[in-house]
Amino acid sequence: MEENTDINLSSGKVESPSGRDDGDKFNLQRKIFVGNISYRVKQHQLTKHFSQFGTVDYCYVVKDHLKKWSRGIAFVTFQDKKSMTRALQATDEELMLDGRLMRVAPAEESKRVSYSEGANWQTRLPPSLPTQTQDGDTCESDFHCSEQVTLPNVSHLELDACGECAIQRLYDDSLMLIFSFLSVKEHVRVERVCRRWRHLAQKSWNRQHKLQFRHMFKGFIKGLTDSILNSLLQRCGVYLRALDLSASPQLLSDLCADSIGANCPNLTELNVSGASVTDVSLRTIAQACPKLRGFIQERSFYVGDKGLTSLFQGCQSLEHVDVQNNAGIVGDCFHSLPTTVKYLNLDHCTKLSDLGLRKICLRCKHLTELYISHCKSVTDQSLINITQNLKRLKVLHMEGSYSQITSSGLKKIGQLIFLKELSLSQNSAVDDGVLVQCAVGCSNLTNFDISGCYKHVTDLGIQALTRCSDLSYLNISYLSHVSDSCVEALATSGKLQSLVARTCSGITDRAMMAFADLCYGLELVDLSGCFDISNHSVERFIITRMDENSKPLTIVLGGTSAEPEHLDTSRSSVTINMYNLSMPHLKADREIMLRPADSSSEEEEEKEEEGGGQSEPVSLCHQSVMAAGAEITSDNEWDVNELDGFECDDYLIGDDPLEEERWSLS
Repeated sequence: MEENTDINLSSGKVESPSGRDDGDKFNLQRKIFVGNISYRVKQHQLTKHFSQFGTVDYCYVVKDHLKKWSRGIAFVTFQDKKSMTRALQATDEELMLDGRLMRVAPAEESKRVSYSEGANWQTRLPPSLPTQTQDGDTCESDFHCSEQVTLPNVSHLELDACGECAIQRLYDDSLMLIFSFLSVKEHVRVERVCRRWRHLAQKSWNRQHKLQFRHMFKGFIKGLTDSILNSLLQRCGVYLRALDLSASPQLLSDLCADSIGANCPNLTELNVSGASVTDVSLRTIAQACPKLRGFIQERSFYVGDKGLTSLFQGCQSLEHVDVQNNAGIVGDCFHSLPTTVKYLNLDHCTKLSDLGLRKICLRCKHLTELYISHCKSVTDQSLINITQNLKRLKVLHMEGSYSQITSSGLKKIGQLIFLKELSLSQNSAVDDGVLVQCAVGCSNLTNFDISGCYKHVTDLGIQALTRCSDLSYLNISYLSHVSDSCVEALATSGKLQSLVARTCSGITDRAMMAFADLCYGLELVDLSGCFDISNHSVERFIITRMDENSKPLTIVLGGTSAEPEHLDTSRSSVTINMYNLSMPHLKADREIMLRPADSSSEEEEEKEEEGGGQSEPVSLCHQSVMAAGAEITSDNEWDVNELDGFECDDYLIGDDPLEEERWSLS
């Protein structure tokens, strides 16, 4: 039954249907505020004390919501207004209770909870606003005025945004739309404002289709817990399509799987990387979330083939599976792998066997992306299965060193004619023959990474890559046998967009000048650690990029001979970066063994002469691993006279006392 609300335009007051003044709906005409009350005073004592001014209907002592202690304030409601007036005019002696002088004042309506404890919020609208019915339509028949009622313009709302409860004038749908744009933290906080906001904020969770916790918690100690996750999923779990827990998994236990299974039946993407899930947890998720199409679980120590088997059997619509860095996976679970899988990441699954890869190849004929980097148990037989069964493969990553893979096995990759992205970084089995076969068979390659394959790759293999006419990204870092001639041949294609050549000792300015003249589509050139690169080639890049329509180019020159202070890039689209991105442990000369220079070298030479010029090989334990060109100083180069007056007894002050004891005993 609808109630009509009369609005008196002359007085601006709102009259309720009962005829009572709207200002007295909280009994403000009969209620007083009492402060400075002793903490020992109870509610019945305060009621008895104020009964001397008239009959008391109700007395409310405000208490702390946690400890339930009195806060020293109260509200006293009298039966009539005259009693309240006598209490407000009371003397100091009449207001003394338990040794304290209480202070009294008329009670006022709180601005914070003006709606939560009041009547219908629509009765608070000003005369210029229409009310909203239950159907969501505006009702203008309730306004008894001859003037036309119009909605306020936007500027009027902006001016009233700082006024008293101005946002309460918005309709429910408008507030729900505003709440849907808030972050998860703010969305939870608005539920504490008032009852109306709590109701609308909980209803607005239906717009939350993706939940992730990136940049939400500060520090490692504070993070997502099982209780917080369960509370959030109870609000929006039914509406979620994607859930990502990888940003804050350190405090989650296997109970998080129970919360996901109980509240998220419509999930299609799930990321539980780093969380302490188990095989039982995966079985729970598989039973409750059969619509999963993407599953990511990195860095898991408690999940093996048994748990993944339950997941694969329960989620037959999976297309994206990422279980990298899981050392417990052998491959027995892949006999249940859905045939719909197109993306499979098994990087750093060190126990993955050939039998497991064979099961993948036999079931997933439509697989397009496969990552098996650093899977040390893989052999040449796995490559034969991949090339014979996964004909539609477009992305293949086999980074790292494989002890059981040879160059003849890698040559089989050339049979994947649809391959577009290939990464063989730091693979010691890669040689010129492998590059030639890949260039001839995989003519559609766009991304190729052979960084760190310095042992057997020469100019011949790099020149073969000119057959790949669509090649846009090439990484030839740490290849010490590559020279300018093969790099100039790559520049003739003119389609390269990114060239990464860190610490290539054979590349000089001549090759880079060819790129500057022929490759106008270059966007990135990384020459970190190439000492022979100077300002000459960089100036050529700057000259060719003077045009306004030229693409922006970033050149990384850290560790080179270039001097950026003498280069003017203000009128070109070239950006110079002086960071050295090369890694010393990947350099080609990291395995060079140099003998230390000591005083016994002359004695060894004499022994060689006596032995007919033949000397015994020096054991590796007496050799020092140092980069080429590094200086080696012996202990005998110290002059004893230089240490006179140098006190070294307290050199371990502030260090471990045990080290000082070992020093004294030595």
